[in-house]
Order: sequence, then C-alpha cells, then structure tokens
Amino acid sequence: MKKILSKILNWVLRNNFRAITTEDIFVEDKKNGIIRYKGKPLDIEYKIKLGQDAERLRNSIVWKMLQNEGEYQAYQAGIKSSGKDTELLFAKAMIHTLKVLDARLEQMSKF
Repeated sequence: MKKILSKILNWVLRNNFRAITTEDIFVEDKKNGIIRYKGKPLDIEYKIKLGQDAERLRNSIVWKMLQNEGEYQAYQAGIKSSGKDTELLFAKAMIHTLKVLDARLEQMSKF
C-alpha cells in the first residue's frame, strides 16, 4: 500500500505541481561520459567547473541551513495540518524536492 501511495504522490507532484525530479536538471550518458543540459552537451571544462561548484555548494553552510529550513517548514506544515491531505502532500513535496536536489548535487560533485 505504501509503495502505491508513493507512486501516486510522485505522479501528482510531477504532473500537477511541476516538482523537480532528477531528470529535470540534466541528462548523463554514462556510456560515453557526455552530460547534456537542455539537450546540449556540456564541454569538458564546463563539466569540471560544474562538479567543483556542486561540491562546494553541497558542503556549504548555506546549503545545510536551507535544507534544515525546508525540512523544518515541511515538518511544521505536517504538524499544523492535523492530518489534512493537502498540507501533508505539501510537506511531502518539500521533502521530496530537497532530497532530489541533494542527490543531484552529490552526483554532480563527482564529475
């Protein structure tokens, strides 16, 4: 049941709220090492700089503070909702977005 609800939530987020998913940022072709952003391949220098910037951002105090603030706001929305579906959905969407962004930063920092 939990897996079905998760799939429904992900579908709703992608199709109705235009939430960010991992495919929305860039596409990585692991076979030949090409990374495309908005359909265009990134050159090697840009790819290296992107990886360095992603690592600095992911390890920065600012990013950690923003993550904590987002998680706190999601938690507050969930508590104050008293079980209202829309508030719980909003809280889950916030957490999902933070997780996707953090995962992508981690992946990008490995370029």
